[in-house]
Amino acid sequence: MTEESRLKSIEKKIDEQSGEIKEQSRAIKDISDTLSIIAVQRERIKHVETNQVALWKKYDMLTSPDTGSLQRLMKHQASCPRDQIKFLWWFVGTVNFGLLVAILALLMRGYV
Repeated sequence: MTEESRLKSIEKKIDEQSGEIKEQSRAIKDISDTLSIIAVQRERIKHVETNQVALWKKYDMLTSPDTGSLQRLMKHQASCPRDQIKFLWWFVGTVNFGLLVAILALLMRGYV
């Protein structure tokens, strides 16, 4: 082999390696972009998980058998005097009906 053919052979190998390096650089950039996307998605997933944990805590606070808001509301409603409340509504309804009849009578006679 002559010196010139050896140099051409070396140049050819360098060009091949240069092309491979460019391909590898593109592949590395693609991998970098993909990792960036995965990192963003991971943050979004972490945010959703945090919100889910907070939501379950709120649900547990509502439904806890000892201290839950729903349990306290049920206890309060159980202690509410239903018969007395019904009587009050009947009384208020009767008074309102009487007032309505009186106002209509006054309107019909022209006093108002």
